[in-house]
Amino acid sequence: MVATNDTVDAARTEDALRTALRDAVDVEGTVVVNLAHVDVIDSAGLGLLVRAHREVREHGGRLCLAAPSRFIRTVLHTMKLDGLFPIFDSLDDAVGQVLAATRPAPDETPSLSPVPAAQPVGTQRDLRDPAGARRTAGSLTV
Repeated sequence: MVATNDTVDAARTEDALRTALRDAVDVEGTVVVNLAHVDVIDSAGLGLLVRAHREVREHGGRLCLAAPSRFIRTVLHTMKLDGLFPIFDSLDDAVGQVLAATRPAPDETPSLSPVPAAQPVGTQRDLRDPAGARRTAGSLTV
């Protein structure tokens, strides 16, 4: 999960969010961007989300948006991006859907991947294990 605070725009959070989304692209499966504390998004922020969506899909995953404000929903609709991202009313709804979609069938044994602790913004972390396989990451707040 990638969480951001305040405003997603070029002047404030673009570099930090770009780094977090780039790291999230290497994560296996679904990336949830928690927008619960974001009031405003500009074209640079939308561009970051669209690029991240494309890259996550290229890796076989999907990028979801959780708890976007009414303003952000309006912007997404106006730009015809509301159909691009799965959008959930809350982080709990998004995580619940992700977990439900990833639960193994009753006759399968679940495989667990280690979940690293969230890293402060600006730190680099390698999301690949020594064998080079992708693994699941924890959350990162920007």
